[in-house]
Amino acid sequence: MLVEYKSYLLSKGYTENTVSRYIKEILLYYNSMEKPISEEYIQIYLHNRKSHTKISNLKRIQSVLINYYYFLFGVKLGPILNENKLKNEKITYLKHSEFNSLVQIVLNPYPVAIGEKEKLLRSILKERNLMILLLLGKYGLTRNEVVTLNMDQVNFYMRNIKIGETNISIQNEDMNRLYDYYKSIPVSIRPMMHSEQAVFVAYDNNRMTYLWDYSKEMPKRLSDEAIKKLIRKEGQYAGLHNISSRVLRNTAIINALNNGESVETVKTLFRLKSIHAVNRYRRFLRIE
Repeated sequence: MLVEYKSYLLSKGYTENTVSRYIKEILLYYNSMEKPISEEYIQIYLHNRKSHTKISNLKRIQSVLINYYYFLFGVKLGPILNENKLKNEKITYLKHSEFNSLVQIVLNPYPVAIGEKEKLLRSILKERNLMILLLLGKYGLTRNEVVTLNMDQVNFYMRNIKIGETNISIQNEDMNRLYDYYKSIPVSIRPMMHSEQAVFVAYDNNRMTYLWDYSKEMPKRLSDEAIKKLIRKEGQYAGLHNISSRVLRNTAIINALNNGESVETVKTLFRLKSIHAVNRYRRFLRIE
């Protein structure tokens, strides 16, 4: 039947190169599906191709298969791809230069015209705040994972952080920053090593001191709202709009894929629920 279809296309004025591409796509369909062509199987085939094919190419493949179906059965199928759903898979993340700008802003105690007290606060909290942003944007922790991070999850000697069953290796420079922050907390308020006490401790900007939770008799855990506020504020200083913990985590996941990490590694490293979750990022990169 493909011989007849080739003759049909040539009679319609298609070039030899175009016809060859069409025939190749149809053969790929048959080799992959090992099923006769039908609307149902075309839909399955296109779905299977989504994870490693650009949207523009998917639309072209759809057109080729629909045209071939029309040639065979005289029935014109409507669009099979849900283009709106594909377009809505846009993922917001920071480019390397943008994330680097965010890091440099945190390291700079004078990003804008601010008062002396805020300059001092930024200097005191620099290592803590930077590590929070790095854990989100470089290592891909969720905001909740940062908020609930305990001392018994951090191994300064082995230079890793354990989230669930996943051990996340932390670069020497970053682990040194985390340790410097830890040692900067006064001993009387400092969280205990190998304990379930919070890694990131709340700070009273008015009294200029880390806080103690008297109801629990341990250092007061930095709140979720405080981390959201930190991200927004440093993002504004860096000129980055609509920044969030999700954007930072997306940045880490996309960087891992761009660096050649396998689908299974990315799934495990970032605690994603399924391969489909990884494929969403892969599809986005192919659209980009």
